[in-house]
Amino acid sequence: VDRGSLRHPGETKSVSRGEFAEKKEGNFPLRPLWQSDDNTLVVPRSWNSLQGLYSNVLKDEPVLLQTGAGALQRYISFPASPYRLIWDFFGAILIMYDSLVIPLQVFNPPETDFSTAADVFILVFWTLNIVASVLVGYVKNGVTEMRPSRIMKNYMMTWFVADLVVVV
Repeated sequence: VDRGSLRHPGETKSVSRGEFAEKKEGNFPLRPLWQSDDNTLVVPRSWNSLQGLYSNVLKDEPVLLQTGAGALQRYISFPASPYRLIWDFFGAILIMYDSLVIPLQVFNPPETDFSTAADVFILVFWTLNIVASVLVGYVKNGVTEMRPSRIMKNYMMTWFVADLVVVV
């Protein structure tokens, strides 16, 4: 696939949604324009069929995805998926809560049912965040990486230690 030619919005918009695949024994093969030899899936950003995972702001250039096959592939979500954005927003709220509560521990505030429940909830959230982080793709050099092995390697080299410190 000539990636230089994929940067032109007119080319990706000219491929209609109905003509992208032909039914063949129950499978829908990708058009050659959208699949290269190295498993790079080229998806027009204006085509919002990926369950609405890319907003209309991103509609001028194609999205390049590195995909793979395997048991975990079906569980990998897009970094811009609404579920992941909600998860990250909730994590940001918990970080703000911790940034207010942790400094107050200097004054030994009384332990309440709310503070105990919040501590348990936050611990469970950040523990689950380790698993959630391994199941979400990432963008590197304009290509969205969706292969589980690469995601795991990237996570181990970037955020794993920080997440482990938070949980422990």
